[in-house]
Amino acid sequence: MGMKTEPCPVPECDLPVDVVIKSSDDKFFGTHAVNLAVFSHAFPPASLASSYPASTDDPVCLTETGDVVELLLRCMHNQRQPDLLSPRSKVLIALAEAVEKYLVYPAMEICRLHMNRLADIYPKEVFAYAVKHGYPELLDQTAPLTLTWDAKEACEELSPTNFAVWVLYREGWLRVQRELRSLKLPAIEHKGGRMECDHWDRFHAQLLNLGLQGLTKWHARFSDLLGDVRCGWCYQRALTLRPMLEALITEYVKPASELERSVRSGDVTQCVE
Repeated sequence: MGMKTEPCPVPECDLPVDVVIKSSDDKFFGTHAVNLAVFSHAFPPASLASSYPASTDDPVCLTETGDVVELLLRCMHNQRQPDLLSPRSKVLIALAEAVEKYLVYPAMEICRLHMNRLADIYPKEVFAYAVKHGYPELLDQTAPLTLTWDAKEACEELSPTNFAVWVLYREGWLRVQRELRSLKLPAIEHKGGRMECDHWDRFHAQLLNLGLQGLTKWHARFSDLLGDVRCGWCYQRALTLRPMLEALITEYVKPASELERSVRSGDVTQCVE
């Protein structure tokens, strides 16, 4: 029985197949040592190349699935890049990770743009990608959307360094939440001498119940709650709370990208003051 070979996943490609790759779900793909050398800085092509034709008897095994490997290999050809709007989101996220892992520079930017597109839908996955591979704008975009992430799950998904970034970022918002609950605003005397009012009680309770996710959108949420206050005295009292809340956020919440730089440099003293 002869050796079994596999074709290149690019139909128009006429380069000889001298490397066979096996995916984690046991799919085989033919590829070319010369392309691996030109388009990737993480494959060791000289040691992968075999005598032509390459055989599935001695494949290079990757940890990515077949869907991801096929797109990855198609990115490593001198032709139009594959359509990345069609693959399922999870495949695209895995491809973006593989492109970084194997240093396929021509595909990095298009993958980053697609991860930006997926940020609101898969914030945890995109946050993990951004903090791992150094995309500060994407990191700051997704960090507020990860505050409800279970800490145990985050610890399992992130490296110790990147987990520290997430913990410090979330701790800033937790500090704001605690300080907000402890703020004491003097009551304003109402007509007739009343000091307390249901309008204030309702506004204050709703503000405290915003939660971490709601606090990250505090500008819009505060204005919405303020618009429902129908008592002029309570409205004025609520207005005094706005700059106080803004001051708390300015003091305790640092951008995730700033925390990431501090953690990697080993200078976290300013992060925990």
